[in-house]
Amino acid sequence: MNINGINYVYLNLSYITVKKLNRVIFKMLPREEPYINVGILTERKIRFELYGDFKVTGFKNVFSGVFEAEVVNDVIVCKGQAAKLEISDEIIFEPEDPRSDSFLIRDVVIGVDFHWQRKEKQRFNHSVKLVKDGNQITVINILPLEDYLISVISSEMSAKSSLQFLKALAVVSRSWVLAQLRETREKNKKEEGKQGYESDDEIIKWYGREEHKNYDVCADDHCQRFQGITKITTENVRNAIAETRGVVL
Repeated sequence: MNINGINYVYLNLSYITVKKLNRVIFKMLPREEPYINVGILTERKIRFELYGDFKVTGFKNVFSGVFEAEVVNDVIVCKGQAAKLEISDEIIFEPEDPRSDSFLIRDVVIGVDFHWQRKEKQRFNHSVKLVKDGNQITVINILPLEDYLISVISSEMSAKSSLQFLKALAVVSRSWVLAQLRETREKNKKEEGKQGYESDDEIIKWYGREEHKNYDVCADDHCQRFQGITKITTENVRNAIAETRGVVL
């Protein structure tokens, strides 16, 4: 939807406040804000910590504390200090309070194939999903798009940057990830991974970013740098997302 030259991808028309010059143009509530699956790490053994109360479908107990997960006999085995889960394909830990509860992943590789590649521990909000990928496990953070962007603009650039700079980055980052999601859906309807056209004189094909198998985007520079809530250090970051909510190029 285009309003006064600004493109919005989700907007609740029952709640709009028009403002004057030099102020916020519209107030918005989300109508269909998408959730996004972000791939954090793929390894044979995953070490993670749950801070708060997390639930798993099919289990009555709540889970918290330190865990280690690996594939044993083609099954995900997740062991904690007081709990053990065995599930065939995937486990999703859902927090009772997505804002205050969090989880920490150890040995996350950042800067893949760059000279500064290293491992670090990172903390995240919302749900964590463990997916079996052969004899390895992939860790995925499932969260709302706008919360994803708060992390992206803090991870791609300094959270201490100016508000206007962060707002510009927020719009670019939101536009990019939504374009990737749309492109993936469209490619699924066509020949996988290929676009282009053919004529009598020429064949033109072009290829975009390689798609991921178990999630929408990865957490490193291949897609957009995403380091959870670890790098969010200023209110400017949250304000930049709030003031551009739903805005795309």
